[in-house]
Amino acid sequence: LAPGKIHDSNTYTIAAEVSRYGGIPKILGIGRDSVQSLTEKINEGLDADMLITTGGVSKGDYDMVKDVLAGHGEVGFWTVCMKPGKPLGFGVMKKMEGGRGKNVPHLGLPGNPVSSMITFEQFARPAILKMMGKTILIKPAIRAIMEDDIVDTDGRRLFARVSVTRRGGQYYASVTGPQGSGILTSMTKANGLAVIPEGSQGVKTGDVVTVQMLDWGEELRCNQDEVKPLPIVSIIGKSQSGKTMLIEQLIAEFKRRGYKVAALKHSHDRLEIDRHGKDSWRFSQAGSDAVCVSSPDKFAFIKNVDHDLGIEEIMPIVGTEFDLVIVEGFRRSKIPKIEVHRKELGDDLLCSPQELSAIVTDAPLDTGIAQLPRGDTVAIADFIEKNFLKAVN
Repeated sequence: LAPGKIHDSNTYTIAAEVSRYGGIPKILGIGRDSVQSLTEKINEGLDADMLITTGGVSKGDYDMVKDVLAGHGEVGFWTVCMKPGKPLGFGVMKKMEGGRGKNVPHLGLPGNPVSSMITFEQFARPAILKMMGKTILIKPAIRAIMEDDIVDTDGRRLFARVSVTRRGGQYYASVTGPQGSGILTSMTKANGLAVIPEGSQGVKTGDVVTVQMLDWGEELRCNQDEVKPLPIVSIIGKSQSGKTMLIEQLIAEFKRRGYKVAALKHSHDRLEIDRHGKDSWRFSQAGSDAVCVSSPDKFAFIKNVDHDLGIEEIMPIVGTEFDLVIVEGFRRSKIPKIEVHRKELGDDLLCSPQELSAIVTDAPLDTGIAQLPRGDTVAIADFIEKNFLKAVN
């Protein structure tokens, strides 16, 4: 390298990742730290399906990507609550006067190499797969025992680079050294990202964490078929069958056992969450496509959608920090289902026995699958724990 030059790692790393997931990268080169230079470079990419930039998205004097996007497009969001990767932007770049192409979604990744790679993994990769018509957007996740302490004191969701090994039927994760966002070896030595939830103070040695797997080394490949997604179970049943009450009881029981639980409800009716006259309601009425409300103890994200989302689209929003997701509804999905049956509502079931993992019933049925006693929440929780939770760990 000539004096004053540095290696361009981001361009070739991101281009390789785009190719890896089926895209065709077109490298535009380096844009200088001026609005004119960046505008010219970005205009060259407006015949693409997606525009990805790295660097220039923070708050420094020479971070001008946001200025270009604001002047020639629409800014969707700027900065996210994650570490590394807080300075990340998304918007739509519009065709510029005298230019070619169309309106193009633009993802502005951070400039630090590790931040760039991790934000690509969390945002760009799922977007590329979605644009290609893929339905499986989430990489496999496992539960692993930490072999190191991880400190996280700034409240953001942390993606710690870890090396995962398997011993005695259990996964273990150890950090890959210093975790600075410019330390490339933290990524080159990693085969997974340990997800430390926002608001926590980190994890201690021996804690069980969720790890997004980046790669399966030869020592793990023979066990890849054993890995199951984070446990998700749907409770279905006819109206008045008692499915909602059962979900309430199961949530309380699993919380008593120390599990972190998320609940997901499918509604066929128009969903109105905001209260009339509240600020968030007013934002929605003004036309905002999404509204976030944050308080010291809760965070809400309300987004307008143009279709009924499937489980595979919802789970990335829910995240990977939970031990169990209990769903009410989605009976046509392929997730495990337990049907609640009441004799007085008839013997017929909503789903065929082949589609069910078990039936919760107050009367025996000739189905050939597991039948759990109605009213025995502990027995039902034991069944879920044994067949789904224990299967992951």
